[in-house]
Amino acid sequence: MKKLTYAVIFTLLLVVSSYAGTTATSGITAQTIIDRIEQELNDESGTLFSDAEAVRWINEAVNMVAEMSGCLELTQTVTLAANTQSYSVTTSHYDILSAMYDNGSSSSRRFYFLAPVSPNDPEKFNRETGRPQYFFEWANYVYLWPIPDSSVADTTVTLFLAGKPTGVSATSSTIETPYYFDKALLDWCCYKFWKKANQIERAMIFRQSFEQVISRYTLQIRKPLQPAAQ
Repeated sequence: MKKLTYAVIFTLLLVVSSYAGTTATSGITAQTIIDRIEQELNDESGTLFSDAEAVRWINEAVNMVAEMSGCLELTQTVTLAANTQSYSVTTSHYDILSAMYDNGSSSSRRFYFLAPVSPNDPEKFNRETGRPQYFFEWANYVYLWPIPDSSVADTTVTLFLAGKPTGVSATSSTIETPYYFDKALLDWCCYKFWKKANQIERAMIFRQSFEQVISRYTLQIRKPLQPAAQ
């Protein structure tokens, strides 16, 4: 039993170690970012830009961060059916980062990852049936190959998704991205302000800082890993 338990834990740790970044937020609202913009621009009276402008900039930044970093981690589990290749992905997302098969048994090979494949690979999409090994997404459906047959019916595949934020629409909107990116949101807003003021050189300093935060997160913290199919 201990060997089985350790095997399952090790398998799950592969998922955790592949995506080491936290999704915890700082719990701030858009108003907090606006206050920080005013401090950065030495505009305590709040006359250099409107709240409406700032809300648009923050919303843009939150969406860009989520799309570029994949930091909003969501999951959706689909239950397999015999002779059914495609399954609806109903969770709002940018991309499927990984897919994990679960046969529901107590064996040490209960879990394994499916390998991503291009829909343009004709060799992967004949009518072969059995235990799925590959996946791809098309038009909000995930397609599996081999096509699940009756031997794997009612087992599951968990999709690990890069989720989409609901967005920032008011000063009271909660910031959904992890606290790691709070500075990046400020950088983007300052970039937009100085670009609007036609101070392009100054604007680009903030844009580069914004991009560096995302690059560090992607390369040093998140470190995505896609295990091969079993």
